[in-house]
Amino acid sequence: PAARQGGGGLGQSITGIVRMAVFWYFASKFFGPKRPAEPGVLTSNLFQKGEPLDMWIYLSENEKFNDFSNEDALIWHEANIPYAVWGPTSTRTHSLTYYPSEALKHNGSLYAHVYFARSGYPVDPT
Repeated sequence: PAARQGGGGLGQSITGIVRMAVFWYFASKFFGPKRPAEPGVLTSNLFQKGEPLDMWIYLSENEKFNDFSNEDALIWHEANIPYAVWGPTSTRTHSLTYYPSEALKHNGSLYAHVYFARSGYPVDPT
């Protein structure tokens, strides 16, 4: 069969126009102006200034955490931290030695799960 040569005429022109229209459509969706975000809903803080909170920090190689009874994962618990009170006594420090698993040594991930609750309330939401 002989190869097609020469101008394709009207069909090729229409194909080119359709291609340009499709390209323009997708380019405008990705690079065009963004619609303004919906107005936000005003919220208030869950805790009042000075209210005492308890803090728990758990280390886990899992992104999601719900093993609140695992004492090995709990690395820090502190009670009666006043909420939003800044002063010389508001700084907390904690040191630990952590021995990573083999999975973590091979580019695994380690997550710090930090929870706050009103003093006297349990960390487990269930």
